[in-house]
Amino acid sequence: MSEEVEIKIRAAKSDDAQNVLALLTQLKAESANFVIADDLEKVTAADEREEITKINASGTNLILLATAGNKLIAIATVDEIKAATGELGIAVLHDYQGIGLGTAMIETIIDWVKYDSRLDDLSLSVLKSNSKAFSLYQKLGFVVTSQNEKLIEMKLKKDRY
Repeated sequence: MSEEVEIKIRAAKSDDAQNVLALLTQLKAESANFVIADDLEKVTAADEREEITKINASGTNLILLATAGNKLIAIATVDEIKAATGELGIAVLHDYQGIGLGTAMIETIIDWVKYDSRLDDLSLSVLKSNSKAFSLYQKLGFVVTSQNEKLIEMKLKKDRY
């Protein structure tokens, strides 16, 4: 980041579909810590547009984007995995890491869960090798619920925030 650009955090709109797919492709290429479906290249902009529309109407799912100017630089998602429990996923482009963006996005999601969603709990999985992310999640109140040789499962209950 060579010049000062205002960074904004907002919910995804259906018009973002093509740019979301491009961001996901870039994130997948950039990081071994970013896990996404192998068939990403098969998803069309029309498919993504439809998915964003459904998510925005759900009350239990969310796609949050961070922008620098017109460029998408980060994405955070909440996907209801079982009744009243959403799973958090977040990824920030390498050039924008370390500036507090991940923290700000997760805090925005926690506020959404608390005030606007129909969820009670927020869970996530983090690779054991991703110690920076693990520390961030702990700082934000997530607690370890289980782990194996590769992954740590964490949860944040609504009554904790």
